[in-house]
Amino acid sequence: MKLIKQGAEAKIYLAAFEELYFPFNEEKVIIKHRIPKRYRIKEIDEKLRKERTVREARILHRAKEFGVNAPYVYEVDLKDMKIIMEYIEGKRLKELLETIPIEERLRICREIGRQIGKLHEAGIVHGD
Repeated sequence: MKLIKQGAEAKIYLAAFEELYFPFNEEKVIIKHRIPKRYRIKEIDEKLRKERTVREARILHRAKEFGVNAPYVYEVDLKDMKIIMEYIEGKRLKELLETIPIEERLRICREIGRQIGKLHEAGIVHGD
């Protein structure tokens, strides 16, 4: 398991499926671990992290139901506040857009707009 990103709310790890579930399955997974906040009262922190973990997993599932290209959720661990989900291979959007012609950028941006439309159709509003 390898730490690939850390934010204010969570650590993101890249792991092999076989590390968690079945031997001989080399598929990669993402583990999002919501980290405890020491400045919060323990009971409040646990409640907030649990609510946010459940909400995010439900949103990912609902997005998939509406045809949004979102990762599949394999497991939600409410003891450790982790979501284990499908790893999607590829470049980050920002990196990709910087390297391709304007016509391709426009095509990709239109597709992003369609995907956001599906999110809104599902009643999901994303803050980014």
